[in-house]
Amino acid sequence: MRKIASLLSVAIFVSLPAFTLALDPVAPRSERKFGEVLVKSPLPETDMVELIPTAKGGEPHKFKPGETVKVPVGEYDVKVKLQDGEWTNHITVHPTERNDVVVTGYGNLKVNTPSPKSDKVEVTALDGKMIKTFNPTRVTTLPTGTYNVKVIMGPDQITQNNVVIVTNTTREVSASH
Repeated sequence: MRKIASLLSVAIFVSLPAFTLALDPVAPRSERKFGEVLVKSPLPETDMVELIPTAKGGEPHKFKPGETVKVPVGEYDVKVKLQDGEWTNHITVHPTERNDVVVTGYGNLKVNTPSPKSDKVEVTALDGKMIKTFNPTRVTTLPTGTYNVKVIMGPDQITQNNVVIVTNTTREVSASH
C-alpha cells in the first residue's frame, strides 16, 4: 500500500503542468504581485530599455539592459532604443518569475585602425547597397547579416568581405597600412 501511495504521489507531482510550479508558494503575498524583467541587448552601455504596460494606469519603467527590474504582474511592451534604431517585443510578467528578454536581430562591429578619428568605415550589403558609414572610434550596432567592410585610411583602402554579424556579439575587424 505504501508503494502505491508513493508511486501515486510521484505520478501526480510529475504530471503537474510547469506553470503551476512557477508560483513560489513560500514567497510572501506582497511579492506574489510582482515579477522580474531582465533585458539583454547588443550594447548595454549605450542602449536604453522602456517597459510600457499595455493596461491602463500602469507606470512605464526605464532602465539599462543588464539590470533586473521588479515590476507588477501584467502585459508589457518592451522598447529598446539602440544606436540607430528601436527594437520592440511584447511580454507577459507572471508572479515571482523572471522574464529574460534578448534583443534579437542586432549585433556589433568594432573596427580597429591606426587613426580611428580620421579613418572611415563603409559597410555594404553583399549586393553593394550602402548600409552604414562611420568613424571607427566606437563599437557600432548593425542588423544581423553578412556584410562587406571597407576601411579607408587616407589613400589606402582595405576591404574584408563576408563579415558576419551575429545577434548580441561583437565582431572585430582590424586594418593597418
